[in-house]
Amino acid sequence: MRSDLSMEEVIAAGMPPMGAGHELYNLAEQPGRPEFARKLGIPLTGFEEWAREHMTS
Repeated sequence: MRSDLSMEEVIAAGMPPMGAGHELYNLAEQPGRPEFARKLGIPLTGFEEWAREHMTS
């Protein structure tokens, strides 16, 4: 999830402040995101491949 607005900007725009934690995304990297896994060389599995492997009957 990405937010380009600060909490002050969110409130000033009339949006509800329920996403207060999203401001942290602008300040700290979130290690669970695919782009960070790729940077670390961690192999990723797309949904289609995962479904083929795990959803067979």
